[in-house]
Formats: sequence, structure tokens, C-alpha cells
Amino acid sequence: MAEPAAEKLTQQAFLGWEREQSLRFEYDDGAIYCMVGGTAAHSRIASNVSAILRGQLQGGPCEAFQEGLKVQMDRAIFYPDVVVTCSQVPDQVDIVPAPVMIVAVLSPSTAADDRGRKWLHYRTIPTLRYYVLVAQNEALVELDARTGDGWQHTTLAGIDAVIQLAEPAAGLALRDIYAGTNVARAAS
Repeated sequence: MAEPAAEKLTQQAFLGWEREQSLRFEYDDGAIYCMVGGTAAHSRIASNVSAILRGQLQGGPCEAFQEGLKVQMDRAIFYPDVVVTCSQVPDQVDIVPAPVMIVAVLSPSTAADDRGRKWLHYRTIPTLRYYVLVAQNEALVELDARTGDGWQHTTLAGIDAVIQLAEPAAGLALRDIYAGTNVARAAS
């Protein structure tokens, strides 16, 4: 694998370099981070959220994507676990235009970044309406929803909780989000 230059890369230079790599990397104001693998629980949760959203958004203008596409901001490029856009996404594109929802499945190694530096970048996206953080080891979801010029933070806990979203209209039951995981099995 080729290493990037020692000096800070521009976003465009990073994108050109990253597209030639066999691994995925993220860009944060010139710093480059290699993406690491996750757990089975992480994958199940991200897949569940993506499937729920794809099913509910089917036939409308919005579409959900899981893990493989990037989101680009002024100073950062990240790979969210799930991203929803209501814009057309051509097949050859690897950057999601105008994301309206970003979902991050938290793990011990990424939770601080998802709540901190990534959230600081994501909240600058003018089209973003929802940022959803999903705990991996308990039925707990944090939702940040855009309200005018600010954000409203809500925490939903318990396997019977349901997230109701207005635009795009969707409902995410925690029981469905955690299906197939130890969290769901413990609640049964």
C-alpha cells in the first residue's frame, strides 16, 4: 500500500490517493485515519438500520446507504455506518451528496470520535437533519435533530423504544435495530 506524502494532503489529493488504496481511510483537516474492522454486532446493527430505512424510504426520493460511501464536508471526509440522502446518487459516485441523516454505530474505539470530532464536522452539513448514535452493547440510541438554527438531543433507552423521524418520515424501533444481537436476545 502506498503511503500518503508526509505533508498535509488537500482533500482532492487525498481522494485521489485513497481511491487507489485497498483499505479505506478518512480525512480530517489534513490528518488521515485508516478505517479498521468492526464486530459482528456492529455489522448486524448497521445492516439492520440500513434495511429498515431502505424499506421505509422505498419509492420516495430518499435512499439509505451502508458503510461503503463517503460524506464530504469542508475539512473532512468520513465513512458513516449508514447515510441517507434525498438527492440522486449516480452508480459511479462514491461521495453521498446532501446527506439528511447519518448513523454511527458506537464501539469502544470510535465512540469518542463519533461524539466529538466527527459530530463537529457533520453538524456543518447544511442538509443534515439527523445524527443518530447507536450503542452496541445496550439498547440505547442518541438522536440529534436539527431544530431551526440548533440541535435537539434526545436519548432513547430500552428495547421497546421507537425513534420517530419527520423528514424523511421513518420510524426505527430499537427492537428491530438490535435484531440478531445479544442486546435483543437479553431482552427476550
